[in-house]
Amino acid sequence: MEEQWRGHGNEDEEVEEGEDETSYPAALEPSFDGEDGGSTPYANSNGYYHEAYGKLEVLKPQERIPIRNWNEEFQSVLGGIARCGDAGKLDHYNKLSSLAHDFVYVAKTYGKIIILERFLPSGQKTIKPVDIGGTAGGEKYICQGILFKFAVDTVGIYSGDEYSSKAAGHELKGLMGYYQCQIEGVHVPLCTLIDYRGFRLIAMSILPLYYGGLVYGSNDGGLSIHADDPLMNHMMKRAAKKLNIKGHVAGRSTDKKFIYGPTDIEGHKGQDDRYYLLDFARVYPPEAMPEGSPKASYLYCLLRPEFVKRNPVPLSSDAFSRFGQHHKDVHEREVVEATQRLHRKVIPRFAAWLDSQDERRLKGLKLTQLMHREGINNRHLGRIRFLVSSAPVKQLLLNEMLSRAIKCSLRLMLRRKMEETTLPSEEPYRRELIDYFNLVLGKRPESDHFWKVEIKVMLQLKASRVLGRKFVNGLSTDEAAADYNLKRDVSMLTVFTRLQTIMGVRLAVKALQQLAMSPDSLELVYPDLLKISAKAKHMDIISHAEGAALCIQAMNTKGEESDRLFNLAMAKFDTALSSMPDNQLILKNWGDGLCEQMKTKAGEERDRLVWKAIDKYQQMRCTLSLTKLGELLHRLASDQTAEERARLYLLAAATYSAATELRPDLWQAFYSWGDILYEQARAKAGEEAEKLYQLSGDKYARAFALNPGLHIHHPPPPHGTPDGAAPPATSAPTPSAPSSTATATTATAGKEAGDPSHQQQQQRGGGGHGQGSQDDDDETDRRVDGNPHLKYDVYYAAFEDEDEETSLSLSMTSLSSLLLTSSSPSLASHLRRSPSPPPPQAGLPGPTFSLSTPPSPTRRSPPVSPIRGSLVDPTRGTGDSSFAPASLFAPSPDLPSLSSWSTGSCGSGLPLLPFTTTTTTSSPYAHRHRHSVAIASPALVLGAAICPDHDHDHFVFPDRRRRPYFAGGGPLSR
Repeated sequence: MEEQWRGHGNEDEEVEEGEDETSYPAALEPSFDGEDGGSTPYANSNGYYHEAYGKLEVLKPQERIPIRNWNEEFQSVLGGIARCGDAGKLDHYNKLSSLAHDFVYVAKTYGKIIILERFLPSGQKTIKPVDIGGTAGGEKYICQGILFKFAVDTVGIYSGDEYSSKAAGHELKGLMGYYQCQIEGVHVPLCTLIDYRGFRLIAMSILPLYYGGLVYGSNDGGLSIHADDPLMNHMMKRAAKKLNIKGHVAGRSTDKKFIYGPTDIEGHKGQDDRYYLLDFARVYPPEAMPEGSPKASYLYCLLRPEFVKRNPVPLSSDAFSRFGQHHKDVHEREVVEATQRLHRKVIPRFAAWLDSQDERRLKGLKLTQLMHREGINNRHLGRIRFLVSSAPVKQLLLNEMLSRAIKCSLRLMLRRKMEETTLPSEEPYRRELIDYFNLVLGKRPESDHFWKVEIKVMLQLKASRVLGRKFVNGLSTDEAAADYNLKRDVSMLTVFTRLQTIMGVRLAVKALQQLAMSPDSLELVYPDLLKISAKAKHMDIISHAEGAALCIQAMNTKGEESDRLFNLAMAKFDTALSSMPDNQLILKNWGDGLCEQMKTKAGEERDRLVWKAIDKYQQMRCTLSLTKLGELLHRLASDQTAEERARLYLLAAATYSAATELRPDLWQAFYSWGDILYEQARAKAGEEAEKLYQLSGDKYARAFALNPGLHIHHPPPPHGTPDGAAPPATSAPTPSAPSSTATATTATAGKEAGDPSHQQQQQRGGGGHGQGSQDDDDETDRRVDGNPHLKYDVYYAAFEDEDEETSLSLSMTSLSSLLLTSSSPSLASHLRRSPSPPPPQAGLPGPTFSLSTPPSPTRRSPPVSPIRGSLVDPTRGTGDSSFAPASLFAPSPDLPSLSSWSTGSCGSGLPLLPFTTTTTTSSPYAHRHRHSVAIASPALVLGAAICPDHDHDHFVFPDRRRRPYFAGGGPLSR
């Protein structure tokens, strides 16, 4: 895969101008002491143990240079963000941004020294190499709590250093992929890549690992494979589902294991009892390469994360590798089909879109970011150029292709110069760069040959082994001819501007001005090259954290200052997305920030912000956020003028349209869409009203077809209803649910950070299994419709386990006669947004339940034998109140039956009635599941969660982000 380029803001601040990089010893205190400049081993370096680091010799640090525990700080800050409320998030985001800034700065500072001393004898190096095992990358270094290793091909695995650099880029992408999954319990290290003088260095925070702590994957090339820890296996399965990575059998026939991800990924249980992942270079599956490709292409020609996530079937990371021998044909066929879809559908579709853009818009286009958003690798620039016909688009693509080919050539030249000179210096490299730039500008005798032959070799299939197979079909037949000078089709200003960004060089402003006005006359001289800087690629934490912090500050201010902070936040999010356009966390925060800003605007400015928010939610494929944005717009329209209300209705309809495009079975969006059209119709008359009523009926009909249990609150009226008149209730065009049944439906909030709507969605009926709105984060909302006081209403709810994909169906009868009373204010305070308050029986001791005789069995409440249990009120200590739930809970015929009852509590003052079931799941600890129901108020708050607890044999309420789903009153406060 082609190396990713990032915008200016996404890369680290360059070293301040005037810094003398040749004076590196003066800027660096020796990191370690030792006799004769050697090493003094000691047993524990920052608590860092690892099976591969069993032989680690670490040099004793000088006392005057403190070593930060980067990992502990990183994990603590991330944990704080997850645990704290909105009030504390600002402080934690600022801490995260500061930590990431510091890590990148330290890594870049010491990384430059290590690269400059690459070819010095070990005894003469300022930072000594350490022996920690492994051959890939050659020498390793540990300095200031950071592990450094070169991304070079020392043993011929990758067929060249350039390919090894690509693999290091995939290491960062894979790490970021797992980080974005936000699987609680899975931890990754801080990581950054340092590019300098043609070399790439991987810098990673030291982890508290130990010999024997490997519990997942392999660290010996697949000879032994681990899947030893049930919890780790479970978390890796969840992560693979989010990444769309296929689980598969790995290992020798005598020791086979079923794993998710590449065989050579490593999962460790650290000394701090956290689970850590390492070695992410092959997380994403390889692209199926044509005949004659290098054998090792599966190590660096990988599919983009965005493409893998959207592929119809999960793909195996080990396809086409020596690890993927079990069911090899199946795994490789799926990857071949995915590759064909990329080449035949995704790339042509993007090329057609690009071809349709006018020249004015092309000037501000972020080409590679748009390609990555569609899941297209940079190596396919040539395929795209072959498919377009617009001359400006062809030039745009050629400029990018040339910039990247020249970058590869420059990196190779700088590596060779480093090996030739050996001593750290600056002058030879500046001269080499100026000479090469003038060759490109046409100011050298060899320039004609360069533009007619050499540059084409770099771009075509017959490229050398070192430069690799770059851009297939990138040149037309005429352009590829030996007498065609390609320089005539190139914008020199664009190429040199891109080279500054991707190479870390800086040219004088006057030189660039002359290049813009008269490119043929410019010849660079020594003073025109101001700086050669180290480039840092990192985890996008800095820009994301800064953007999130700015959003929070903007929401706490008003007026122009709020707008300024919002705009700064959006710029940070844009920067953070430049290399990983599918980052769900960033897209979510960006969309939510736009929604917050939209609330203070009106007219076209508000509309522009809404469309941007829709775009962000579409990118993350989050139907829940789209639906909630539609309902927010619906609410905002209620107190607007007729004109503004019409605009907001149109925007709300657009959100529902976008949601149903992503999920055609999303009945909630169709239902809300019908509501919008219905209200529009009420404000109209004549044929326009009739058309809107018809459209509304179509949406209701679609919602009912997807969920037959719906009850339509206000069906469209018959033709000719007067303007604004309420339609008769008997004119429903679609069947309604039975009058005795009100059903729980999906829709719940979850815990989306910065959510623009903090209220539950409008309650409405439902009743189908699995018809809820479920987004990529697996969060579901449960709502209840109907009159909660109807004597024999049946409330039906399906509670889904996001991990195990199992569900529990409960039917509840005689709700109006089930009473919860308590003299404990603390107990009552845990009820939120209950449809009706508890009855005035506060004098009764403890929580008391009474039950009337249930009605005759219905289709959704089959008779069961009476079950008895006991209830404990934790606010009053162990109580003796009794609960006789005769026929209260009845299992659905096609779902698990109840086998026993036990007692417990949610830990927040609300009594729970846990029970076990006979469910059989794939979970390694299914026998310890507790499915719990919290009963409160006559309305009721009916809460359920499926929460595996591998440490204790009792139910644990969702303090560990095992999300509960509630029907009839909303989530309980924690």
